[in-house]
Amino acid sequence: MRTETLDDLIGKLRSRFGQDVLASSATVVGGPEVVARQLERLAALRPTAVVEIGTRHGVMAAVLAHFAKLVITLDIEASPLVRDVLACAGVRNVVPVLLGGNEVKGLLLDRLRFDLAFIDGDHRYEGVAFDFAHTRHCGRVLFHDYGDLRYEGVTRFVDSLEDGVIEFDPPFAWWQADGLSPSQQSEGA
Repeated sequence: MRTETLDDLIGKLRSRFGQDVLASSATVVGGPEVVARQLERLAALRPTAVVEIGTRHGVMAAVLAHFAKLVITLDIEASPLVRDVLACAGVRNVVPVLLGGNEVKGLLLDRLRFDLAFIDGDHRYEGVAFDFAHTRHCGRVLFHDYGDLRYEGVTRFVDSLEDGVIEFDPPFAWWQADGLSPSQQSEGA
């Protein structure tokens, strides 16, 4: 997905749903240059299956769907807009899953096969730690809201990681397992 295509998608969603749907989306927070760098990296990685934790209205899931064959997006709070946002974006490879809580989420994540995780759910330190513990097996995790003072739990958790390789591009932080290069193409889930 090129920046122009992202701009078109954002414009279409803004026109249909209003600015509130986009206000906290990872597709706009941080500015166009930062987001463009994340999209370039996703394009180079070509993940087969992505797990997103924290669906909100589904905007980031719609973007991720342009880079992966399958996106499974998980949340514990329902948004009535998710299906409409995904339809407006024209993506059909996103599976939204509404969960009852962390126990079910942990069980599901431990059994799923995916090669990239995007963590943007519970921003408390404990929540980020839980999500990471259940997604790190994929080898690549992209955190959102790193460095945002409103979500210090994300920053504190990422800064506490002692293994793997971490690259910072606030409000994003990428973690790769040791032995994976930052732009090494995914082999599939």
